[in-house]
Amino acid sequence: MSSDLLNKFSALSIAEPTLTQEQKGLQAQWDSVAKSGNVQGSIDELNLHLRDHSFVLGTAKPSVSDVLLFEHVLPVVKEITHSSKDVKGNYAKYRHVLRWAQYLDSLLQLEDLKLNLDLDLPREVIEKKKKEASGE
Repeated sequence: MSSDLLNKFSALSIAEPTLTQEQKGLQAQWDSVAKSGNVQGSIDELNLHLRDHSFVLGTAKPSVSDVLLFEHVLPVVKEITHSSKDVKGNYAKYRHVLRWAQYLDSLLQLEDLKLNLDLDLPREVIEKKKKEASGE
């Protein structure tokens, strides 16, 4: 399937961005996750990363790395969203991965991902790290 998805992505004429050193590191990290096939073990980390980024490399537009990872994330996302246990909780917990996956699904015109966008999800609470008291 990846060559099919990559062909669809290439047909969109989205230029690959020029990457910074940090983005090249992210590319190596996420491409490695995609190649390992162990996306399930990295889904929490991916969700946290996508909280602050639209795409996996932190770029303004999707990249080949997004498409490669998306191919492996799609079955996991389907499992998360169609499980009979705590669907609302799963949507809330993985909201960033779901947003990213839904965008790529739409961009690639797969229409494979059916999300319930009418769920009333709790607000996301992001805890700030407390500053340690100085020992003066």
